[in-house]
Amino acid sequence: MFKFVAGREENKADERVQLTCTVKFKESSPFSFWSKRFCVLCGCQLHVFSSSTPKGKPSLTLDLAGGNVIEYETKKHLYCVQIMSSKKTVFLSFDSRYDQSVWLKRAAK
Repeated sequence: MFKFVAGREENKADERVQLTCTVKFKESSPFSFWSKRFCVLCGCQLHVFSSSTPKGKPSLTLDLAGGNVIEYETKKHLYCVQIMSSKKTVFLSFDSRYDQSVWLKRAAK
């Protein structure tokens, strides 16, 4: 018995791995400020905790399906990602370009 597969084989294990990071977080409201938050990107959801450690339930959960993810830059925060979901827009600021690119690629999926 033979099995023929056309095209590239997808690695489903990578999509199930959670990305976790402590980042500077800001909502898009006019009076919001940058604060350190623990964030988890799991599948098509972003979970944001109210502190820099994952204690309790997340204070914010965004569904990324149908949303938009773009690279964003300010004077003080060079490596940012802007995540626009159907509910709200949030900004994540990373310490390195590598972390930003990993999160940008995964959130765009």
